[in-house]
Amino acid sequence: MDSIEAAEAWRAARPRSAKDKRRVEGTDNASKPTSPEEQAATVEGQGWRGLSAVERIERHREQLESRLNFAGAEARRWKDTDPELSRKWLALASQLAARAPALESKLADALERAKVTVQTVDAQRTFLVFFSQIRNALETAPAGLAGKVNPTDLLHAREVLEHWRDSLFRRWNEFPTVTPPEVMARLWKEAGGD
Repeated sequence: MDSIEAAEAWRAARPRSAKDKRRVEGTDNASKPTSPEEQAATVEGQGWRGLSAVERIERHREQLESRLNFAGAEARRWKDTDPELSRKWLALASQLAARAPALESKLADALERAKVTVQTVDAQRTFLVFFSQIRNALETAPAGLAGKVNPTDLLHAREVLEHWRDSLFRRWNEFPTVTPPEVMARLWKEAGGD
């Protein structure tokens, strides 16, 4: 361009978003966007009110990725015919890429804040109920399995299975706990333990 007026006329003839493009063309029909930049522009204004913080950040990330892909494609397209324009698109792509890590960090923080957490005591209560069922099954297993393990000597088979079960229980009792013993005892009783 050799003048400001020529540059302004060139800019006016080339819309920046799908909305501007429809206005220039004189139509407000919602046609399908053709480029990633237009796709990002149409998504930007739709349905933001009901989104959670995580969904908003994910939407921003999608838009940034679309714009970055578009800038990279334009840089490659103009590489041979207009190196200066290609450099401008590369600079834009570089600026967009520089914003990506901060957005990823923000998304990770939002995901961390959105996690559902459980109190330690509630988690232990849930697992104690589950493990009490396993313990009950193990306590009754030697009597039920003795005949299958050694049909000719039921008493010996039962003694071996009980010894294995008791050693397993001793090892479990040696595991460290994060809850005071009196709380564990109360939880264990609530779970149906002795």
